[in-house]
Amino acid sequence: MRLTRFTDLALRVLMLLATRPAGELTTVAEIAARIGWTHNHVVKVVHQLGRRGWVLNRRGRSGGVELSPDSRALRLGDVVRALEEDLPLVDCADPACGIAPGCRLPGILNGGLEAFYAELNRFTLADLAGPGDFDALFAGARVIPIRPQTSSRPAAGR
Repeated sequence: MRLTRFTDLALRVLMLLATRPAGELTTVAEIAARIGWTHNHVVKVVHQLGRRGWVLNRRGRSGGVELSPDSRALRLGDVVRALEEDLPLVDCADPACGIAPGCRLPGILNGGLEAFYAELNRFTLADLAGPGDFDALFAGARVIPIRPQTSSRPAAGR
């Protein structure tokens, strides 16, 4: 099994946000720079995480993203299952499989998938990262400092 890039990115975003103290906002630009993904990808992920109630999105000039209060208790298997949309490992209908009626493969693979989710559910987001873990989580990572954008144009009337 391989996780989609979306799920991979979502887990990284959740981990980064879990390292921040409650109430501290992080910008999408900082998240993108810290984990090395594009701004547009992070926007899509943060939007979906917000729709699920796992993060709180604050709009506007002083806005940002923070982990929802209950999200540290999220079980990893439940997160992955929700983000992967619980798709079967094999699709016996497209294209139609001639051995599907007597085939045991889908049942065996689905059992393995359930075991995978059960193993992940032994852990929560809090097991991956918590407040104060930022330095340890990003030790040795190439960090791009985020600076406010300033206009290079001279002010009017000068």
